[in-house]
Amino acid sequence: MERYRLTPERLARLRVPLLVLHGSPDRVFLACNARALYDSAASPDKRWAEWPDGDHCLYNHSHEKHVIVADWFADRLRDSLAREGGR
Repeated sequence: MERYRLTPERLARLRVPLLVLHGSPDRVFLACNARALYDSAASPDKRWAEWPDGDHCLYNHSHEKHVIVADWFADRLRDSLAREGGR
């Protein structure tokens, strides 16, 4: 499991797109830990979304969560196609 640990050194090298969705009252993965991961990631393409009343899996914001995720992926796919010349 150690090889999967997100150390500060690994996060400082993280350059892939990053989307973090979080519910503030989540006690499974604390918001402060999620925020530390987000802040430490070196990715130039990252987005943070937090719901003050969101549960752990954001089931109480399912529609909004799914729209954000779908739009986020669509934006990256569109940008990727544009870089490749629209193939």
